[in-house]
Amino acid sequence: MAFGESQYDRVIHLDSDVILLQTMDELFFLPPTTVAMPRAYWLLPEKKILSSLLVVIQPSYREYLVVAGASEPAKNGQVEMNLTDHRYDMELLNDMYGDSAMVLPHRQYGLLSGEFRTKDHSRFLGNDHEVWDPDRALAEAKFIHFSDWPIPKPWVMWPQDMLAKEQPKCNENPGTPQESGCRDREIWKMIYDKYRRNRKVC
Repeated sequence: MAFGESQYDRVIHLDSDVILLQTMDELFFLPPTTVAMPRAYWLLPEKKILSSLLVVIQPSYREYLVVAGASEPAKNGQVEMNLTDHRYDMELLNDMYGDSAMVLPHRQYGLLSGEFRTKDHSRFLGNDHEVWDPDRALAEAKFIHFSDWPIPKPWVMWPQDMLAKEQPKCNENPGTPQESGCRDREIWKMIYDKYRRNRKVC
């Protein structure tokens, strides 16, 4: 439906499972492009595709008809979206705009909460020489997308036993009373707490 909002010059579409950290007004002033999306960096290098967690759209009735037509089989039950075809919004948008979309930098516009749980940050950093700095990653990010399987989405409170098992591990002596270097864990918990506090207020 966002593609059909032609009374606007630009529409920014975000997944619902995100938390905004900074203003993103600059996206309204991108050069003309039908679609702008960040890369799904967590799938690199095996898959070089764009992520639909953020889509900057230049609406038009023509594009609306194209997107609506592509989604018709799913809407009419002709395609089992969750079982056989595995074609979600991300795949549909990549089919249509994967070779023409403007690519947004994922460090600012595509950081996953799960990045704070992993020890291999080469896909996020995009190189082998840079050192992961969780505070810098947080400072650069305009928003964070909650993706922490098997941890549920942030509007569902996690079971304590799952939290103990799945939370980010500390760098030194993990799981012992002497553990240290837990900044990833601190930031990760802070993000979830901030989301829940915001949701309670709003």
